[in-house]
Amino acid sequence: MGNKIAFFETISPRGHVSLNRFLLTSCMSTKKMIVGCSLKDYYSDMDCIYFNDRFLKKNRINHFLISLYYIFKFFIYFKINNYNKVVILSYDKYNIFFINILSVVLNIKVYAFEHNTFPRGENIISDKLFFLSKRIYRLCFLPHMAELCKENNLPSSLLEHPIIVNQGDNEIHDIIKLKSILSKYDRVIFCPSGSSDLKKIEDKIKKYKNYLFVIKSERLAFYDNTLYVKFFNNLGKWMELSDFVYIPVDFDYRVSGFFYESLGYNKKVILSDSLFSKYVSTVFFNYCYSEDGDWSEFSSSINGPLNVKLYNDSIVLKFNSFLI
Repeated sequence: MGNKIAFFETISPRGHVSLNRFLLTSCMSTKKMIVGCSLKDYYSDMDCIYFNDRFLKKNRINHFLISLYYIFKFFIYFKINNYNKVVILSYDKYNIFFINILSVVLNIKVYAFEHNTFPRGENIISDKLFFLSKRIYRLCFLPHMAELCKENNLPSSLLEHPIIVNQGDNEIHDIIKLKSILSKYDRVIFCPSGSSDLKKIEDKIKKYKNYLFVIKSERLAFYDNTLYVKFFNNLGKWMELSDFVYIPVDFDYRVSGFFYESLGYNKKVILSDSLFSKYVSTVFFNYCYSEDGDWSEFSSSINGPLNVKLYNDSIVLKFNSFLI
C-alpha cells in the first residue's frame, strides 16, 4: 500500500497559507489537509477536513486544551483511515510531547515544521518537552536548527523555505495613494513584517527623510515620510512600487516569509543582524544588505533574476524524498 499522508495545521495561522499550499501541491502521495474553518476559503480547491478554530485564540489555556483535543481526535481518525504519515504544519509548543506520544502509540510517522517553536532558553517546560519528543522528524528552515536537533538525538533535516510569488492586480486605495506621492521621495522602503522592530524602523525614518517608508504600524504614522497601511492585501503591487524591502527582525531560530516573497519579486532586502540574516546573506548574497550600511549607496538593480523555478523544484524533490 502506498503512502497516505495527512497535513495537519493545528493552529491555522493565515500567514502560513501560501507555504502550506506549496507543500500540499508538492506532495506526490495521496493526501488530505486538516485545517481550521477560518481558512476554508484559502483551501476550497483541496481535499480538506475543517475544524472549528474560533476558540483557539481566546486565551493561552484555551488554546492549549482545544488544540490538544483536536490533535487526539484527528490522530485517531488518521489511524482508523490508514494514514501512515502526518505532516504537522504548525503546532502549539506545549502540545508537541503529546503528538510524540500519539506517534509512538498509534505507530504513525510524524514530521513537524519548526516555525516559531524552536527552543530559545526562554521557557524551561516547553524546551524540555521539545527535546523529549524524539520520535518526531523535524523539518527546519535553517541549517543550525537541524544540527542542534541532531546533537540532541532528534531526527531532523534542513528544508529550505520556498520562494512563493502572490501576484495581485487590484488598484486598492492605499496603492493609488502611494502612486500619488511617489515623486516626492527618492526611494520607497517597504516594511511588511508584523514582527519588525519598530524602534529600528523609527530610527531609519528619522535618518532618511527623503525616503518614503510604507509601514503597518499606526504608531509611526505621524511621521511625514510614512504611509500607514493596515493590511497589505496586494503584495505584488507593493513590491512592484518599492525600491527595497526592510525586515528588521532578530530571528535566530525562525525565518521571515516576507524575505522569500521579496526574492520572488527580485527585490533586495535590508536585514538586521541575526543567524537568519547571516544564512540568507550567504545563499542569496546579491539580494541582501545590512541595515547598518549607508542606504544611499545601496543599489536596487539585480544582476540577473533568481531562477525561482529551479530553486523551488529542488525543494519539491527534497520534500518528497522525506515522505517516501
